[in-house]
Formats: sequence, structure tokens, C-alpha cells
Amino acid sequence: MTNFRIIPKIEVKRFNLVKGIKLEGLRVLGNPIQFIKEYEDLLADEILIEDVMASLLDYVVEESLINNIVSSTSTALSAGAERVVLCSGLVKNLTLINKISEKYGSQSLAIKLEAYAPENKIEYFTYLNGREIINIKPNEWIDKISDKGAGEIHINFIDGDGTGLGVNKRVFEYLRKKISVPLIYSGGVSQLKHLNILQELGADGAAIASSLHYGFINRDLYQNKNNKDFYIRSSNKEDIGNYEWLLNGYGEDYSVNQDLLDLKIIKKKFSNGRI
Repeated sequence: MTNFRIIPKIEVKRFNLVKGIKLEGLRVLGNPIQFIKEYEDLLADEILIEDVMASLLDYVVEESLINNIVSSTSTALSAGAERVVLCSGLVKNLTLINKISEKYGSQSLAIKLEAYAPENKIEYFTYLNGREIINIKPNEWIDKISDKGAGEIHINFIDGDGTGLGVNKRVFEYLRKKISVPLIYSGGVSQLKHLNILQELGADGAAIASSLHYGFINRDLYQNKNNKDFYIRSSNKEDIGNYEWLLNGYGEDYSVNQDLLDLKIIKKKFSNGRI
């Protein structure tokens, strides 16, 4: 697949760039505008921006943040977002797929699947950033959302999210056979070989967050601790943000398992992909 897309994934909570592990323990990494500028400077064609708390806390994505992103980035982005990604809203109103695709075109709509599949089988899908389980069998939910007008589907593997531990090959192969539209993978991607595996499995792209963000944070250029936009680690074993989450035993910092990817490296060594 020569048009494989590698997409920097920006998860925000209101005005902060955040990242969790398995959709839990969100930690603040810095100012999303700074990260977006960095990825744009590295000539990223596409950036995925997701407010992971908007549906759970019932607020509208901050308009001022969107305005800041538009005014701070390229003229291509200022022309408007390419598509919206739906997840939680579909649980209450599945007709949103038809309404949006009919009005704006299927290319303007993607659907996100939050999959819990720890044993090579999807046990369930979730919504509200992993907080609630969709009470429909996974096969039935896939059938409900497939071929309803969405231009692509994003599959986020909860058990791999933020861990850098690799690709859930067996489950992704199963989904690839069931879903005909473009399929974007996220959750556990941290090495170039993971991208090669996904391409071989027929993925249309990978959305990457932690391994790109941590690589950005750890660069020598940003080791000035007076820079308040960033939380700087002294080593790759040091956690960023929510220390209490780890100290209280709620989770584990998997970041030591991750190669700290850089778009320059990906572009150089992964020549058959589109960044």
C-alpha cells in the first residue's frame, strides 16, 4: 500500500495536550499549539486532533483553541478541518453518520472504535474515552456503523494505548476483513517495524501520539526547564504529569518500552508512506 498515512495524534483536554495509558490517567504534556507547529514544520500532511474529555464532561470543543490552531498553522489548515471523527455521539444517535455524510460528503466523516481486545478477541467497544461500554455485541456494532456513509474508520486498541508495545495483529486482520472503508490504527505503535506490520496487514494508516510526543519533549532543543510550555523528563524512565496516578498504584508508565519516533526518521526510512 503506497498511500499509507502516518498521522500525528493530538489529544487535548480543553487547552492542554494530554496523554494517558489505556485511556486512563491523563497527564498534561504541554501546549498543543507548540506540538502542532513542530509536526507542521516537519511537513506532516495531516494531524488528528481529539478532545478526549468533551463528551464525558459534556462541553463543546473550545472554539478559541481551534481559532488558535488555525491562526498559528498553515493556510492549508486555515481552509478548514478535513473531517470530523465521531465516537460517543453515535451511541445516542446513529443517524449522525447519514446526516453528516449526506450534507458534507463521506470524505468529511470518520468513525472511531475504542476496542478492548486483550486476548486476540474484541471483548467490547467503549465510548466516552473508555469510560462506558457499548452494550451491543462487537460484531453487531461493526455491522451497524459499516457502510452507512463514513469515509474511514479509526480503531484505537485500548489495551495498547500509550504502551508502545506493538500491534494487535490478529484482531486487526479480523477487522480489516469486515470493514471495506479505509482503516486507521492506533494504540501501541512506537517502532518503524510496527508501521511495516500495519502496512502488510492492509491498514491505510497509523495515528501515533506518545512515541512522537515524548520524542519531541526529550529533544535537546527543549531541555531548558524554564520553558513553561513543556514538562521535561531528565531521563526516559521519568514519568510526566500525574505522579499521584502512579504513586497510588492506578497504572504503570510504559514509556520506557517506546522508541521515541521522529517524523524525520520515519520519512527517511519509511519511504512508501505518506506523512
